[in-house]
Amino acid sequence: MKPAEPVHARVGTPARMLLGALLLAGGLSAAEPEGLRSRDGVIWVMTNSQPVRLRHNPAARNPTLATLMQFIRKDDTNQVPYTTGKFVCTEFAVQLQARAERAGLRAGIVFVTFTTGPGHALNVFQTADRGLVFVDCTGGPPGQAQATGAFDTFGYLQKGRPYGRLPLDVGAESPASYAHYERIMSAREKIGIWAQWLESERTGLAADERAIAEAQAHPGIAPEALNALIDRHNDRAHLYNARAEIVNRFQLAVEEGYAINPAPVADFEIRW
Repeated sequence: MKPAEPVHARVGTPARMLLGALLLAGGLSAAEPEGLRSRDGVIWVMTNSQPVRLRHNPAARNPTLATLMQFIRKDDTNQVPYTTGKFVCTEFAVQLQARAERAGLRAGIVFVTFTTGPGHALNVFQTADRGLVFVDCTGGPPGQAQATGAFDTFGYLQKGRPYGRLPLDVGAESPASYAHYERIMSAREKIGIWAQWLESERTGLAADERAIAEAQAHPGIAPEALNALIDRHNDRAHLYNARAEIVNRFQLAVEEGYAINPAPVADFEIRW
């Protein structure tokens, strides 16, 4: 949606105005030779029945959120198709963890269990400026567009609540807050309504602009009357732009569905 332009001309005071293949080579050391275990002592395994092992880089450090997002956008783990029995969430998480460590970013894995149904795996980073952040680059099924960035996401975990994912740009404002995820989900439901509203409101804004131009061309108009027109237009444009930003930024979240267990999260375990 094209943003509405504020009117700047003003009489009196100024106008008011927003795992393809797992990388095991070079520089990484294997930990947990027998594989990662759950609190109950169960060894987590890949789809090939091999134990999940993390790869560590002694030089890796906790990244800033900006550095983390830059790495995720550059990495292509999200572009690997999700293939049942071959490459699923665990492989995605293991691959991303190894690649992040190789790039110098300290990374871990999270194993999620739900109240019913299969579990899930994703990644975790302790960012230097925004705290603990979950990242999920699990891709979509074969045939679905993988290269759009839709599967580069922040993950949102809260016990007793459904697991959520948001595209990086949508979640970046508050990547560690489940309440932020819930706000976005609420906004998603309004996207269609707001898109229709934007189309009609654009017509009204254009009418406002014409009225202001006519008033500015009229030498006898009182400054208070002109300022009132400008204030009304700018307030209206501010609301329009705020909703247009939501429609534009969240379109990816609206169009893409994430095939994750919809049951509430029962528990999750973090391993570094």
